[in-house]
Amino acid sequence: MSNLSGRLSLVTFEAPASVEVWVMNKYGISGSWTKQFSVDFSRRPLPPSVQTGAHSWPRGLFDSVNLLLHCKSDLCLYGVKSNGVESVCPHKSSIWESTTYVDSLFLS
Repeated sequence: MSNLSGRLSLVTFEAPASVEVWVMNKYGISGSWTKQFSVDFSRRPLPPSVQTGAHSWPRGLFDSVNLLLHCKSDLCLYGVKSNGVESVCPHKSSIWESTTYVDSLFLS
């Protein structure tokens, strides 16, 4: 879950390659969820670390227009506007685990 343009958002994943981003248009109203976009990575040109048959796990939404993916031992960024995927991992580095941080969604 994250904040997408001031709205609660949720990234869903269906193995091996389908990702959807949903937003809640009216906070607290469960019927107000709408799908913003979906991506089928089985039909996209992907970095070599993903092409080897490894699964791509969504880690979050970045700047509201980029999807951060954990691809085998690599971190990739999918650009919604550019419709492209690129590796963002430092050269010759391997990522085995990743964690995301978001501010609290709860009001005190």
